[in-house]
Amino acid sequence: MAYKDTDFMYASARVSVFETRLLTREKYMQLIDAASEKDAVSLLGDACAPVYTDGAFDIEATLEGLVDTAFTEVAKSIPDAKLFDFMRYEFDANNLKAAIKAKVGGVTADGMLFACGTVAPAAAAEAVESGNFAAFPKHMAAAAPKALEAYAATRDPQRIDLAVDRAAFADMLDAAAADKTLTDAVKLRIDAINVQSAVRMLDAGKAAGLSAVLLEGGNLPVKTFTVTDRAALAAALDEKDTEVAVLLADADASLAEIGRATEKLLGEKTGAQFVPFGLAKIYAYLSAVLAEAKNLRIIFALRAAHADRDTILQNIRV
Repeated sequence: MAYKDTDFMYASARVSVFETRLLTREKYMQLIDAASEKDAVSLLGDACAPVYTDGAFDIEATLEGLVDTAFTEVAKSIPDAKLFDFMRYEFDANNLKAAIKAKVGGVTADGMLFACGTVAPAAAAEAVESGNFAAFPKHMAAAAPKALEAYAATRDPQRIDLAVDRAAFADMLDAAAADKTLTDAVKLRIDAINVQSAVRMLDAGKAAGLSAVLLEGGNLPVKTFTVTDRAALAAALDEKDTEVAVLLADADASLAEIGRATEKLLGEKTGAQFVPFGLAKIYAYLSAVLAEAKNLRIIFALRAAHADRDTILQNIRV
């Protein structure tokens, strides 16, 4: 069904309060520069409640709590409690891919799966072991056995990624079809991923393989990205995504810089910054929570690996 922004006035008011708990750039810098993990955890403050397992800080359980709390609180105030679940499908896809690769590699999926999706990590691993994928959305459930078959025939793990990723975004488009605002947001996400995939392939000298890795369903036709170099991609995007096109024209611009520019456009093009209430505002808030979870996972992982500040900053979106 189509919704009116006024259907989300109360939810938007609550989100305005929740937004004050999101981590600022200043807080991210403090987390990165903290002298110890204990000091870093203490800086999480109102953003999320740290979870400890057997006395040790558990980043995955903490992030699960962060994401679950955000989606649960929003669900309490909107007409359809599952309206925004599609935003978590990318986590489901990542877990499904990891579990399938673990199975074909003859190893356990423990430590490879992450919380925050709509299917629990343990359930994702069990689905792959049993061959029953009913817990997943329709397209992912159908794609999983085909991904296993494709890998068995080619021994190419990329076939697993492509099959599951395409299915995940098909599921997202299906779920978002309830409202044009949500559909447009998913299409923007597909465009952003296609830009980054194209740059990655072009920089690796694999232009011939571009069509095999691109996602269907975005605003920009797939043919937009089937070019031979960055300059051609910049020309194809010019006037559509000017800031990204400018970066693409700069041979020294890194994939991380381009990624940040494309993801910045996601927020700008939803129009959320111009409306005090409505679907776009809630989508923007939940997107920010998911980005925060991703950033925190990267920060704590790279801190544990003794990465320097510049390396961490290159890998997060702030």
